[in-house]
Parts: sequence; structure tokens; C-alpha cells
Amino acid sequence: MRGVRDLIRLKTIRLSVSDKGGEYVVIPHQLDVEITKKHLEDASLYRPSSEKEFKSKYRKLNHEWAKMAKAAGLKPSVISQLKVALPTCPVLYLLIKTHKLVSSDDLASTDPSLFKVRPIISCVDGPTDRITWFLTLIFNQLLKHIPAHLTNTQMFLDRLRTAQPNSACVMESFGVTALYTNVSNDSAVQAIFKLLTQHEGEINMYGFRIEQLMALLKECLSCSIFRWSGKYYTQIRGLAMGQRLAPRLATAFMSKVEAPVTDLGPLLYCRFDNRSVTFEEHQAEEHNLWHYLYFIVWLQIKDETEFTGPESYVAQCVKDRNLDWFPRMRAISLQDCDSESDQSEVTALREQLRQQSQSINELAATVDNLRQVGFLS
Repeated sequence: MRGVRDLIRLKTIRLSVSDKGGEYVVIPHQLDVEITKKHLEDASLYRPSSEKEFKSKYRKLNHEWAKMAKAAGLKPSVISQLKVALPTCPVLYLLIKTHKLVSSDDLASTDPSLFKVRPIISCVDGPTDRITWFLTLIFNQLLKHIPAHLTNTQMFLDRLRTAQPNSACVMESFGVTALYTNVSNDSAVQAIFKLLTQHEGEINMYGFRIEQLMALLKECLSCSIFRWSGKYYTQIRGLAMGQRLAPRLATAFMSKVEAPVTDLGPLLYCRFDNRSVTFEEHQAEEHNLWHYLYFIVWLQIKDETEFTGPESYVAQCVKDRNLDWFPRMRAISLQDCDSESDQSEVTALREQLRQQSQSINELAATVDNLRQVGFLS
């Protein structure tokens, strides 16, 4: 473990997890740099920015937030707490899509153009972090008014039973390629506006008017500057995976895109997100104290600039010897996660924990066998 940490510290290797499979991904640091440079060359997605532009954007956002929150009647203490006076600039990191590597030659390749990646922009303690948290409190209430939106497997099964399909029915399944970066921000904002207009009286607006929420939403989306390797960039198309608002806006955008289909009255139309967990799995995984110890080890070897929100919180608690994060008469669930990027990391972590638990059980069984035959006392 110490050797791996030294290699990471010396920037000889980069250790991460894959996008979907949950495998550890160890690649030369220089290859990681070249892959990221290649990704950032997409001029339709990114453009160079600067520290000056970053400061200008977040100061404008803070000004608009303070003005509108005061007009909405929020307490000064709340307004201050949700404003990040000196934010951390969001950082970019990439998850390698190992499932796209189809041959052993692909695995051994050092050609950066061969690797498909999922870009994540970590917005922890960034300028939009707390304000978008507040906005999601409002926008989350709109999800129940999007007919095709599913939150778990049980909801899908219930709808399937209600539909009662027969042998004459045809089922089609499809996915959207690179949904977040292909979302039209204007269309997503329009979809949110339409939902708010239709259901304003049914949700808690926390004193805000629709036009104020739309103005704040646009300011947050325009504050899309991030940093990589000391340089500043801004995302000019689509949504940034890693920002709190992205999943809600993507869902609203898709509701607008799929409206012509749902208007035709199909027997069943829904968008499925595979995030279900049984009670047995919950007990075996989230009440397993070994998993919490594994999590600490994971934090020790992961690059701090790539921490997710929960990882940043737990890392600071461990550093301060604060045990508030550790479960007592409860468990920490990594399941309730709306961000696609966060969910990818959660899925990967869960698979790693399962494999490590299996290894420990196999080792324990081996030790018991050695004791029985007399090799160990």
C-alpha cells in the first residue's frame, strides 16, 4: 500500500476506478495527462478560460443570489451560509470506460485517442455548490410530475404490472449517448420553466418567484469554469456531470424530448435508472463495518482533487479524528444518489467492497482449513 501511495505521490501512476465495471484502473501518469489533453481539444465542448473570468463569474453569481434571496425573504444567516465567498475552482477528472476496451491490444495501448472517457467536474466547495443544493430542493419536487421518470426498480415493476402487456405488444429499449453533454441548456431551462408554471401552487417555492429561480438557474449554468493542470477552461455545451443541477435538468430536458412519443399514448413509456437495493443487500453491505474501514483506505490512496462530496467530508473527519461520520445504530447509504457521475463511483465502490469481503472470507476459510490439518495452532 505504501508503495502504491508513493507512486501516486511521485506522479508515476494514476489510480482510479473504471466508469462502469468497478475495476481499479492503474495507468501511467503521463498517459492520463495525454488522454485528458486529447479530451480537452474538443472545441465544441470546451474553450480556454482564466482565473479572472472565474472570479468575475462567481462574484456575479453571489451578488445575484444575495439580491434575490433577500427579496424572497430568506434569513440573512441562510443567505450567508449558502453563498461561498471564496470558492474552490471546480476540477476536471476522467473515468476510463474500460468496457469500451475490447481487446488485449487496447489494454496495452498508449494511444490516448483509443480511450473513451466519462468527464466529471467536481464542484465540491465550488461557487455553485450550495446555491444549486438549494435549487434542487425546489426542482426535486417537480420530478413526480414527469410521467416517464422512474426512481427505482419497484416503480418500474409496478408500472409493468399495471400495463399488463400481452403477446401482441412490442418492447423497445434504448439509451442516450453522452446525455449530459448533448443536453440543450436552453431547452432544459425552458422545460423547468414550464414545469414550474404548471405546478407552482403544488410545491414549496421558499418565497421565490419563478422568474427569480430562472435567473439563478441561468447564472449557475453560466458559471461553468473549471481547472485542470493549472489551466482554466469553461464548458460551452451541455451540462457538467458533477454539478448538483445536472440530473434534474437532464430529466426535464428528456421529458420535453419524449413528449411527442408520450402524446401518442403508448401502453407504457418510462425511463429506467437501475438503482435498486434489497434489504438483504443493505444489511450485508451498508451494515458491514469492514466496508467503512475499506473506505478509509480508499481515501488514503485517492487523489484529494478528485474527491466526491461524501469523500471530502469523511476524509476531513478522519483527519480531525471526528467519528461523527461513523455509523452508530444506523448505516450510511451510498444508494440515494441522483448524479450519474456519483452513481458510477458508488457502483464501483460497492463492487470493490464486495470483492474485498469475498477475498477476506476465502482467506479466513483457508486459515481454518490449515488449523484443522495442523499447520497452524
